[in-house]
Amino acid sequence: MRTTGNTIEELINELGSEKECRKNCALGTFSRMAARIANLSHEDSIYQVIGTGLRELVADSVVVVNSFDEPSGMFYLQAFLGAETCMGRIASMLGAAPVGKRLAINDEAKRELSSGTLKQVPGGLYSLAMGNIPKSICTAIARLLGIGEVYAVGFTWKGQLFGSANFLLRNNGKPINPDLVNAFVSLASIALQRHHMEETLWNQSKRTESCCRNTISSVKPLPIRFLWLTWTAI
Repeated sequence: MRTTGNTIEELINELGSEKECRKNCALGTFSRMAARIANLSHEDSIYQVIGTGLRELVADSVVVVNSFDEPSGMFYLQAFLGAETCMGRIASMLGAAPVGKRLAINDEAKRELSSGTLKQVPGGLYSLAMGNIPKSICTAIARLLGIGEVYAVGFTWKGQLFGSANFLLRNNGKPINPDLVNAFVSLASIALQRHHMEETLWNQSKRTESCCRNTISSVKPLPIRFLWLTWTAI
């Protein structure tokens, strides 16, 4: 099984002392989700696991998790959690299922997300969508889900952006805990960096393996007649 890397203790040590983590978050949920992230296999969806953890931390919300593709500058929606009973209607409004949707991101939003700190998004769901979804549809989805405040945070590590988490808070729900979310997002960012590095190495090894197979298959054995003539000429 291929994993994203080290033990929970090592991941926490990179984030900060365990004592600080205990102070900033509910360690039960934090440690449980950290264990899932630390032991992911190649077949698992790290974004789904991270989204599930964030959904546990912010129960009165819809959690949207995106990956970020640096070459294209695009976000790809990887998880949409907390609105399972409404997914059919949301897909109908969007014209397709939310997961897999591609979203363009502007430079200002990228700068804000690269801070790695949870921030409220003025303008709600429409501002969060950055023009990728018509305002009328954003309003309809927000009404359907009973969405009030909207927050966003980037998964970033050592200056590199790996994606984002968005929190669509329910009206009259519990307020979000920034310290708790930021602590978990920092840990998730470390795991995403390692996952990204391993994905790159794994893809490179696959390409090398494929290239070797193609090279071997293209080498044709010499005809027996040629070999016989060569031997008799010696």
